[in-house]
Amino acid sequence: MDVGVTSYLSYAITVLLLLVISIFLVNREIKNVGISTVLIIIKYSLSITYFGYWCDKFPIMLRDDIVYYQNSLSIYHKLNGNLFNLFSKDMFLYMGMLAGGSHFGFYIFNCIGFFLMGESAYAPIFLNLGCSTLTALILYKTFLQTNVNKIVAILYLCFLLIQWDLIAWSSFINLKDTFVLLNLSAGMYCMIKLQSKFHFKYLLVLLLVIFVFLFVRFYLSYFLLLISFLYFFLLRLKRIESKYMGLIMKGFIFLVLPVLFYIAFRVLFSAKLAVIGGMSNPIIGFPRYLITPFPFNISSEYKFIFIPSILHWLILPFMVYGFYVICSRYLYAVMPLLLLFVFLGVFYGSFPELQGPRHRIPLLGLISLCQFLGLYEFIKQVCYKLKLA
Repeated sequence: MDVGVTSYLSYAITVLLLLVISIFLVNREIKNVGISTVLIIIKYSLSITYFGYWCDKFPIMLRDDIVYYQNSLSIYHKLNGNLFNLFSKDMFLYMGMLAGGSHFGFYIFNCIGFFLMGESAYAPIFLNLGCSTLTALILYKTFLQTNVNKIVAILYLCFLLIQWDLIAWSSFINLKDTFVLLNLSAGMYCMIKLQSKFHFKYLLVLLLVIFVFLFVRFYLSYFLLLISFLYFFLLRLKRIESKYMGLIMKGFIFLVLPVLFYIAFRVLFSAKLAVIGGMSNPIIGFPRYLITPFPFNISSEYKFIFIPSILHWLILPFMVYGFYVICSRYLYAVMPLLLLFVFLGVFYGSFPELQGPRHRIPLLGLISLCQFLGLYEFIKQVCYKLKLA
């Protein structure tokens, strides 16, 4: 698999367009071209330099990464330059054969990358980078729904744009997880907007996200439907006037719901889930899923997450405190993210094969918010005490 640049002119044009579009989108929120430019350059610099210079000398490849690229390229060559051929019956059958089922949505995503940026290995990865920028903007808008100070929300956006896990998993390898995170973030945001005021466009986007997941990671479609129902049900329940309602709600979400969900998917889907591998105790698997890998146990093919894994461990205390802040201040405002955390944590925590940093990417919305709030509150307290001194 050749990952190097074949034409530096087309590469430079692609990079320039990507930077300009991203800076424009971020600057619409930050209102400072200089800061927007610096953030985007930091975010994209690793990927740009890797494909422009380092990839032939120190290639970063995973088995799924190679399979996605080669199969997507095979599909793209059959399109004869017409992207709409992707949606023909014959092409659907061909993609289904390559995917071994209906999970061929990411092949379509890759073909769009090839159509926009050429048949290079960097094309779908740069598209993934663009998705990670859109994800940051959506999560920023989601945080704004909590009525937080806009300056704090902008700081969160800045943090998201340079968040180490998001950069590492979207900059080097061609995997679907960044695209999954984008769709989950959009779905969560639409749920929160629909709760405050119904608008057809948010319902349409939510339904579209659910439909997309049928062809990308099917069980997330069911998770989103379940989260939607629970979210609107629990918000109606919240109207009951009781001083214990907050405690009851937290007990249901973090104690009762995980148990019910675990029993339900064990009973209903045990046969289908057997193909994933042996199951483990989620009480042990859940925390393991949240903290793996230990930096010095990382295998050579995952060397690109060595520094992010160190940062992840260093910031764990702040993340835990940030989770406490969310549960005490923003429980109802970001409840869809918390429900997703419970479902994915229990589900992935039940299978050792899925307890890794790659499968933690779909939870980066909540994880990054916990990390940011923990750091922000800590720095704010330190500054306050220094001021008193």
